[in-house]
Amino acid sequence: MIPLLPVFSIVYRAYAIVWENLRTLIRAALLPGLVLVVLQVVEDAVVPGRMLSVVFWLAGLPFAALIAVACHRVFLLGPASLDNPWSLFWSDRESSFLTWLVILGVATYLLSLVLGVVFLMAPDRWLRVALFLFALIYLQGRFSMVLPATAVGERMFLSGSWYLTSGNGLRYAVALAIPVAFAIIVMLLLISLAGFLPTPVFTIVITAWFVFTGAVEIAVLSLSYKFLTESDLESGPW
Repeated sequence: MIPLLPVFSIVYRAYAIVWENLRTLIRAALLPGLVLVVLQVVEDAVVPGRMLSVVFWLAGLPFAALIAVACHRVFLLGPASLDNPWSLFWSDRESSFLTWLVILGVATYLLSLVLGVVFLMAPDRWLRVALFLFALIYLQGRFSMVLPATAVGERMFLSGSWYLTSGNGLRYAVALAIPVAFAIIVMLLLISLAGFLPTPVFTIVITAWFVFTGAVEIAVLSLSYKFLTESDLESGPW
């Protein structure tokens, strides 16, 4: 019998584990994150173009890989598993992780083109957007188990990820969607308070909130992978 992913338990524990390891995560993400910020600033300063955006995306992926691998290892193996507390470490593991990021990134782009056409038939614009995003999250999620597996040194292929999430695809998609929806709600509340905060402070708060949400998304992925491979969390209706 396939164990049912406990969605709300996974999401709750994701927020808790990020908060518990916040100092470790900040230190691990600081230097690669600064590089990503510099790349974004440079990209914003030059003439925009689709090809140039791809170049900057590829340039930033190795640093995103360093951050993501560090997060997965902290969530699955503990802070002591980091090869370097500042994420200044590159091995075959990071190379494999980077390869999967590229594959999943290209697949996501192609899927977005297909789904954009499919959901054009939806009668309402907001319904079309909601269906598009949820379908994209569902399909991404079914293949994304290769990321935590690679981060902890396990070997997995896309077919293995699809098989591992069988019977839990919808639950996993909901678990991934909840932090995104919550982040958007909080962002809207923060925007309503924007007039009471200096612009630099508001920008820092919004950025920090979405970075925190990104860490929670990685934690959801890590904890879902742990549950599906070990089933050490209590399974329930949701």
